[in-house]
Amino acid sequence: MNLEYENQQALTLMQALLGVISPNFRSVSFECNGENVQIYVILEHEDTEDREEIFDLVSEFEALKQKNIPVKVETIISDVPWKNGVCEIPGRPVYVRRKM
Repeated sequence: MNLEYENQQALTLMQALLGVISPNFRSVSFECNGENVQIYVILEHEDTEDREEIFDLVSEFEALKQKNIPVKVETIISDVPWKNGVCEIPGRPVYVRRKM
């Protein structure tokens, strides 16, 4: 994957995240697979309002992209403590909540 393309997706995702993050969000990351973008969101617990925010996040991300590319999102619910205080998440992180 082209690093410039991946960096553009990272910036677009960060912009789409503005105002979305709640204390329930543990991390947000993404992977580029060809032209496709896979977004991973880890929540500490299930929350209807956060699910709506994730839907809005994807809509905003798609609206900000320069071209129409497929976007998938996977939401993971996990309150498992991170090993050695480090979050093990798939893909390239754009948000990681600090250890509390």
